[in-house]
This record gives sequence, C-alpha cells and structure tokens, in this order.
Amino acid sequence: STKMASVFALLRGKVYELQENQQNAIQWYLRGIELDPYCHEALDRLIGTHLLPRQQEVEVLQSLVLRPEDEWLRHLYAARLVGTGPNPIADAAAAAAPDSHSQGEAGSGSGPSASSGSRWSVVSPEYPT
Repeated sequence: STKMASVFALLRGKVYELQENQQNAIQWYLRGIELDPYCHEALDRLIGTHLLPRQQEVEVLQSLVLRPEDEWLRHLYAARLVGTGPNPIADAAAAAAPDSHSQGEAGSGSGPSASSGSRWSVVSPEYPT
C-alpha cells in the first residue's frame, strides 16, 4: 500500500539523516510526502529541522494534495516556516478568502479588531455546510 511505502520512505530518510547525508534524506522525506501527504513526520523532518531552504519549504507545502477539509494542516506547517517576513501560504489564503468579513468591520465598527481593541486579526476558513 502507499501508506506502507510512505513509512518506508520516511525510515530511509531518517537513516540518511543520521548518516548526515542530507541530500538523500531530503529525497526520501519528499518521496514519503509524495506517497502520503498526511505523513506528518516526514513534513516535520523537512520543515522542523530546516533541511530545506525557506523557498523550498514553501513549495513543498503548496504542493501538498490535501482534502479541502484538511487545508488547515497546510497552515499549521506554514506557521513553522524558516525565517521571518511574509508567509506566502497565509498571504495566498487571505487573498483567496471572501472579503465579506471586512465589510462588517469597516461599515459598522463591529468585528474582532474594532470591538476588542486587539492588534490580532483572525481569518476564519470557510467550511462547507
């Protein structure tokens, strides 16, 4: 099964990483994710240990084929990206989100940032009903 093949790819990646062979480790972690985009441990090894440059991390996250209801996983991993500056995944999600929540804030003075005085804003994903 592809799940088992993903696990074996992950294990091969770990072995190569322990041998300090980063190129082969990266190759096998990427193969594990390709076989199973829900292989969180392979994603964690690539993103959490900074084996990839930031741009490649972004590309890996953008290439994940997830079910629509699991799109939050991409954002969870995007929060761990290397470096500072804009987060292209969060920026893309914000650009794609409907603008209906901002109309209520601007017109009525209601909404999270206007009523609470908080400097944080939250963009809620649209869930199918």
